[in-house]
Amino acid sequence: MLEQVVERIRRVDSGDSPFFGNTGHSLEWQTRYYMVDPLLRALCWDTGCPREVRVEWPVPGGGRVDYALFAPGDSDDPKHLYVPRVLIEVKRKQVNLSVEVSDQLSGYVHHWPEMVGLAAMTNGIIWHFYYAEGGTIPPHTPAEIVDLSLGSAIEAATKIGGCLGHHIWCG
Repeated sequence: MLEQVVERIRRVDSGDSPFFGNTGHSLEWQTRYYMVDPLLRALCWDTGCPREVRVEWPVPGGGRVDYALFAPGDSDDPKHLYVPRVLIEVKRKQVNLSVEVSDQLSGYVHHWPEMVGLAAMTNGIIWHFYYAEGGTIPPHTPAEIVDLSLGSAIEAATKIGGCLGHHIWCG
């Protein structure tokens, strides 16, 4: 199923989608809805369960992170409700993921010093993954970059699954 989702995302990115209009320009919510949400669901993240996935989650000190993912195995731990395992910031699909963009993500991570996990920045096709621990991420240096448009769909699916796969957070 993950491979099929990657293929569908590739079609959306190539402009073979009426959802972004004839110009191919998107709004952030469209990138989230048509590209990120299906990918999270294919990786078994329950986007309809706020114990697992929160959308537009308020960041202490201001702002909202697009997605905060919580480890389902931690649900008995009261910290589970407040400390995410993965933060994802989404940009429109045509946005270049630059240093300024990673600074925004770093600012979000800063507010969760207890967090040990990943922080990700994506435009739906390219994903930058950072290790987050102690309220910091290494500045401007992603630990992993996954480009869903490169290689075979199964290779791209395997890479993204390795980074965001639900199994990482399950006992």
